[in-house]
Amino acid sequence: MHPELTPGAARALGAAARWATHLGRSAIGPVDFFLGLINEEEGRPAFWLRTFGLSASSVRSHLLGPDAAPLPASLAATVNPHQEALAGQLLQAGRLLALQLEGEAVVSTEHLLLALLQQDEPLRTLLDKAGFRAADLEAKLLGEQGPPLTLDEPLQLSDPTEQMDAARILDANANRAREGMRVLGWRDVPTDN
Repeated sequence: MHPELTPGAARALGAAARWATHLGRSAIGPVDFFLGLINEEEGRPAFWLRTFGLSASSVRSHLLGPDAAPLPASLAATVNPHQEALAGQLLQAGRLLALQLEGEAVVSTEHLLLALLQQDEPLRTLLDKAGFRAADLEAKLLGEQGPPLTLDEPLQLSDPTEQMDAARILDANANRAREGMRVLGWRDVPTDN
């Protein structure tokens, strides 16, 4: 069972399968996954490329050579990304990163990008040569969270609604009793507890 994906991550997974098909591969490799992740110019992985002064097209040229043809928009994938071993590994690693960084299990393109860079050293080396410093990206993404919070005592998150409900019932009944005593002529009935 695969984790839940953001729409962008699902599109990137599909683009990785189309890249593998386009390049004549029978299985999706790490480069195909990276190309799928940077396939959308408005996506977060492409944004991170731009923060390093790179464009998706320049990195694609570096990875595939200057004569590499772009991915045709209408190309159908012959590889099923959900049946790929590497895809399963990346999705599970991305899920763990999502839980660690966001506290939820929905995998985004950033989680997949981090998982890919952490698991594939040859791809990291290729990207470093292209000017995309994987270590700097990891420091930015992982460093945004800050150190984990440590508590001197365990945090108690008990639900106070039962106590609040009981207090409201007692307060309302005390008000009714006071009003009843006032009607009966008891003048020295205290109004506050």
